[in-house]
Amino acid sequence: MTPVFPYLVRRSEDGWRGELLLRLKRGKSAYIVNLSLEQARMLAVEMRGLATSSCPQHHLALQLARAMDADISHIVLKLVDPTGGIMGVMRLVTDNGTRDVNTDPAAALAMAIHMGLPIFMDGDFSPTDGKLRAVQGLTEAPAVSSIPQVFRDVIDELDFPSSDGESHH
Repeated sequence: MTPVFPYLVRRSEDGWRGELLLRLKRGKSAYIVNLSLEQARMLAVEMRGLATSSCPQHHLALQLARAMDADISHIVLKLVDPTGGIMGVMRLVTDNGTRDVNTDPAAALAMAIHMGLPIFMDGDFSPTDGKLRAVQGLTEAPAVSSIPQVFRDVIDELDFPSSDGESHH
């Protein structure tokens, strides 16, 4: 895996999309990740340290990981097709080993920036190949983030009190 760090968020040449430059920790090359303008705005806010403390996506993921007695160790952007399609992977570490959870690449990057997590690229990337794109074809930011199945399993096991004060599953 290749360690990278977020370097710059900019508008694409056509003006319709955003681009995140991920610079190699060793060297002066960078990968370009295509984003929607909304995703680029969100990442630019995160990179400038201006995000509010109520970023539900980050805190939900962290709380669910803790509920599983796991820590989020790092984020991986994984190449899934030769045309530059990527997906995000969140690495969870437990007493029993590690578990990878697939997630939206832009959400994974935002979480890594917000929480100060290391970011790695996994696959046969070449910085000179040009642009990478999210597998889901992110033309617009998703209205609601999908919750990874491993987190849904934890949520389903939570015991919430009802309005009458009794716990119901």
